[in-house]
Order: sequence, then structure tokens, then C-alpha cells
Amino acid sequence: MVVDNVSTKIKFLPQSNLQNLNITWLHHYKQEDRTFVYSIGKIASNYFLKFNYAEFIINPTSNEISCYPNTSNQALIENTIHHRVIPLLLNHKDVDVIHASSILIGNKVIVLIGSSGHGKSTIAASLIKEGHKLIADDAVPLLLENNDIKTMNGLPKISLRSQSIELFPSHKKDFISKSKAIITLQDKEYITGSFKINYLYFLKPDIDTSKICIKKISKKETIVELIKSSHKLEINNIDMIKNQFIRLSKVAEIIEASYIIYPKDNFNPKEICFNVLGKTHANQIH
Repeated sequence: MVVDNVSTKIKFLPQSNLQNLNITWLHHYKQEDRTFVYSIGKIASNYFLKFNYAEFIINPTSNEISCYPNTSNQALIENTIHHRVIPLLLNHKDVDVIHASSILIGNKVIVLIGSSGHGKSTIAASLIKEGHKLIADDAVPLLLENNDIKTMNGLPKISLRSQSIELFPSHKKDFISKSKAIITLQDKEYITGSFKINYLYFLKPDIDTSKICIKKISKKETIVELIKSSHKLEINNIDMIKNQFIRLSKVAEIIEASYIIYPKDNFNPKEICFNVLGKTHANQIH
């Protein structure tokens, strides 16, 4: 992830260096099925992140990240640094990063936002196969610039689950788990730079619906969804949460947002792409 004015230093150290740490735990993150994701704690003024396969220490003063891996899977470590650790450091710098994928469609930028497993990367991959370009996958920064909200490119890679990997049969693949791989995109499939965001789409799988629907939502709903999808370093720090709320409120004021409601038990990324493209092109005409 590239963000102006934040230069990050990363160093790799052996696990043996993690001895006698006085950690004050702040919170623990789990998936909807209660599977452990990671924990955040503090060591003096630094932050400590614990995953099953690595630990990290973030020094927010020097923008330095120390990584202590206990796996040989380099793709997994790189993915975690760029999509988990750096976004948390940026949150400390008053830059918000959301769990999302951003795509350039013509001259418009859309952002697909959703929880893990909701299909944002699969939909993004389907749009790439239709000739559109990836800006960033899994971690999308939101940058206020004058009266626009802009974003920056991430790595030229996309993370896909096993059922979607076949979309890129000839691409380089690095597996980070048995069912998930990082796909390295070709030059024509991604773009770098700074871009104005035009539309936000929040993915909403619904067990009670039988068809895909794109529904415009209110500014209040947009703020709630942005807060739910944003990276937060300290969820109990009132000042940090208040400042993030103010920043995300400005995003909601500026960018049009909609729900993409689709059948939970009948996920069809191609049909969702068709609906998104129709909506985006219709907005370009108006």
C-alpha cells in the first residue's frame, strides 16, 4: 500500500527476540465462526500484534514495523503486513483503511466493501476479467483531498479462495492456506497512482432474497458501514474513535453509497458484475 507522507520501515527478526515482554492486551479479533484472527496489545508506547503464524511490533513514532515470523510462508507474511499491519499503523496516523477492493471502470473508481467471505475479491476478479483494472485488494485507504475522497494503489495482487482461483489459470499463485491463494496480476490488469473514488458498494448477502438488488443508502447508513469495515488500532481509545468517526462522516457526505443485496446461498459474481457495471455506466451518463 502506498500512502503519501507515511514512509514505513520493516525489519524481520527471530522469534527468540521476543522474551519477557510486558504486554497489556487491548482486544482480540475473531471471525463470525469464532475462529481466532489476531490480538492487539501494547508494550509501553508500541503496539504488539499476535497472529498464529507471526508477531509484530509497531513503533508509531518511527513508523517502524518489526516482524517475528514463525512460518516459512513468505506470501502469507507479506499479505499480513500490507493488509493488516500497515493499515493499523495508518490508523494511528489518522488515515483510514477499509476492508475492500477498489476497481477502475472506465474513468470511474468503485470500491467493493464487505466482510471476509462475502465475495469482494471474487467480484473484483470478475471485473478484471471483463477488462477493468484493479487498484487495490483487501485494503483500501481513504484520503480526503479538498472536496474529494481519493485512494492509492496497493500491490498488483489479488487474494482469492479456491473456487475462484481458476479465473486466472496461467498466473503466478502463492497459497497462503489450503483454500486461499495470492494471484499476481499482469500489467494490463492493474493500475497505479492516486484516484478519486466515485461509488461505494457494500456487499450484503441475504438469505431471504432471490435476486440481486442495488439499493442506494443514506449517509447515516454509510457511516455505520464504513466504521464496521475500517481498521482500528485501539477500539477503546475514545479520541481515536471520535476522530475516525469525523473523518468517515466526511467520506459519507461526499461519496454516493449503495448496498449490493444478493442471495446468500446463490452467489453469482458474474451477475453481480453485470449489475454493478450497469449502475456505474448509468451514473456516468447522468
